[in-house]
Amino acid sequence: MTKNVDSQASNTVLLNSSSEHNTCSSWRSSIASEWNARHSTDIKNTSTLFPPAMNPFGEDEVLSMTEVLLTGRLTMGIEVEKAEKKFAQIVGVPYAIMASEGVDPAWFGLGVLLHRQFQTWNGPIKVVSILSTVIFPKNAHFPIDASPIYDGPPHLASESYAYSKRSLAQLTQWYRKQHKCDFVSILPGNFFGAYGDFNPNTAPLVNALIAKMESQKEHNPTAPLTMMGTGTPLRQIMFAYDLAQIVIWAMENYNANEPLIVAGEEFSISQIAQLVSEQVGFNGYLQFDNDTKNDGPLRRTADTSQFERLNPSFQMTPLSTGIKKTIEWYIINKSKALQK
Repeated sequence: MTKNVDSQASNTVLLNSSSEHNTCSSWRSSIASEWNARHSTDIKNTSTLFPPAMNPFGEDEVLSMTEVLLTGRLTMGIEVEKAEKKFAQIVGVPYAIMASEGVDPAWFGLGVLLHRQFQTWNGPIKVVSILSTVIFPKNAHFPIDASPIYDGPPHLASESYAYSKRSLAQLTQWYRKQHKCDFVSILPGNFFGAYGDFNPNTAPLVNALIAKMESQKEHNPTAPLTMMGTGTPLRQIMFAYDLAQIVIWAMENYNANEPLIVAGEEFSISQIAQLVSEQVGFNGYLQFDNDTKNDGPLRRTADTSQFERLNPSFQMTPLSTGIKKTIEWYIINKSKALQK
C-alpha cells in the first residue's frame, strides 16, 4: 500500500484466487513487477506491508513492490489503517485451496482485509476476481463464450473447484446489480510461469512437465518419460506474464457484467509436452499411458473474441518463448521452486 500516489492512478482492489491450483504465485509476482514498472514514478514515501520475516514468498523483488499490497497472508491490519486512504491499489490472491490440505490460512487473512480494513474505507473500490475455465459445462459446445457457463454441470474431474468459481462469478454480478459495485471478473485459460508450483505431483501442466523433464534429463536422460492420459485433449495455454498484463489492463479499462474471457493459443497435451521437451533439451522418448480416465475434459476452448475487440493490440507471448523463460527461472531457482 502506498501512502502517496499520483492522482491519476486507478482506485483498484484485486482480490480472489488463481485460476489453477497453486499457480497464483507466478502471475501475482508478474502483476507486481508489471504494475511497479508502470507506476514507479508515481511512488512517494512508500512502505511495504510485509517485513522480511513475514514475506509469504521470501522474494526480495516482491518486497520491493511497494505500490502493490499482497494480501495473501495479510495479518497486519494496523499498517493498512495507518496508510493514507486516497487510493486502493491491491493485488491479493490467496493461495489455492487443495481439498486434501483443508483451508489455507490465506483465506483468513483475506477475511481480515475485507471485514476489518475496508469497512472503514470511504473511497471507490474496484474488485477484479479471477475465475477458471473449469466452470464450463461438461457438455458445452466449443468454443464457448461467457453466456452459457451455467448451462449444465461442470466436468466431474474439477467439480468442487468449478462450483466455487461459479459462485464467485455470480457473487460478482449480484454485487454489481444490487449495490452498483465496480466488480468485474476475468476468466483465463490454463497458464504457467515462474514462481508457481513445480512439484511434479501437484503442479499445473507446463510447470509439472518442466520439472519432470529437467529431473529426467539430469538423472536418466535416455529413459522414456511416461505421462498420464492419451495426449489428445486440447488446452489453451498462456504465459503468466500475459495474464498479469491483462489483469492490470482490466483494472483500468474493463467494466462489464459478464466475465472477460482470455486465453492463449490451443495445443494438444502431446504438442505441449513436445515443446517443453525441446526447450529443456530432453532427448528421451515421450510416451503416454493411454488411460483415457486421466484425460479430463477433451476441450475447454474459450471464445476470446470479446477481449480481442476491446484490446486488439495485445499480443500473447508465443508458447515456446514463455516455456523458455520459465525454464530459465526454474534452473536458477530449482530448490526453492520444488519446496512450494
